[in-house]
Amino acid sequence: MAFGQSIDQRKQNKRNHLVALFRENGDLSKAQARQLSGYSMDTLIALFKGLEDEGYIEPVEGTGGSRGKGRPAELYRLIHGKELYWGLTFNQSGVWSTLVGFGGEELDARYDELPDLASQAELEVCIDGHVAAFAERNRERLGSLRRIGLSLPGYIDVEAGVLVRYNLMPFLSNLDLRPIVRRHLPDL
Repeated sequence: MAFGQSIDQRKQNKRNHLVALFRENGDLSKAQARQLSGYSMDTLIALFKGLEDEGYIEPVEGTGGSRGKGRPAELYRLIHGKELYWGLTFNQSGVWSTLVGFGGEELDARYDELPDLASQAELEVCIDGHVAAFAERNRERLGSLRRIGLSLPGYIDVEAGVLVRYNLMPFLSNLDLRPIVRRHLPDL
């Protein structure tokens, strides 16, 4: 019999699997989720209730049309604004940001072309301006921001969290974008 951490991990894995099914399939009923997941109806009822209570899913208005015998199926959908994720990257030509909702949909994107740069300080100023503008444009949404993913080109020192070098911008050395992001998103 499982107990403690292993049962908690299994519950979390099932919850994550159900969220992935919503992301892949859109609106789902409990019966559809059962067919897709293979989980028991009792397990799905508990998962749906937990996700609804936590504000991750909601019933779809107007669902439950006639399907013959029995009660009509009630569909549920992810609440896309519950958690948001910001992806940030750059290369020698520009800086990109994308804001993605909990369901995986792109909510906003920004691209800023980079001028010819001669120093790391110039790049940092450009990235700072990009992050400031994107943060300001999405100020109302940032309370739901859960993570920022930095995708950096070149050789990364994962332990230090810095871009050690990038051959297409040879002036870069030990670039750390975290202070720039924290300046504009101090609560993260």
